[in-house]
Amino acid sequence: MSFRKFPQVAGYLARFTDYERMTGGRYAGQPYDLRRMARLLDALGHPERGFASVHIAGTKGKGSTAHFAEAIFRAHGLRTGLYTSPHLVSMLERIRLDGDPVSERLFVRAMNRMRRAMDRLRPTYFEIMT
Repeated sequence: MSFRKFPQVAGYLARFTDYERMTGGRYAGQPYDLRRMARLLDALGHPERGFASVHIAGTKGKGSTAHFAEAIFRAHGLRTGLYTSPHLVSMLERIRLDGDPVSERLFVRAMNRMRRAMDRLRPTYFEIMT
């Protein structure tokens, strides 16, 4: 069954484990490693290999640095995508294409392409959004 509208996707994603919303540091004993993410990327055909990227890491200033870098690339005529986390109001804020939040239509389309893998592998909310 395919998603038709964004509210269907939002309801579906709300059923996945969301460590960002958990309080008290309880994480159900899940290991923090990249094995689940690696399985998800493998099931999706490694989309991360299809584009050049900049990964920004550290403790402070990642969001600002990412936005500055994205704006510089865009100002030089490059097409850009930006992923940041967490979001403030809408999950669509996390994903920006050429400076604008991803549309509900494109997000629904992406989730439809990922649905089988999500149902089978049960990644976390963060892993899905990433």
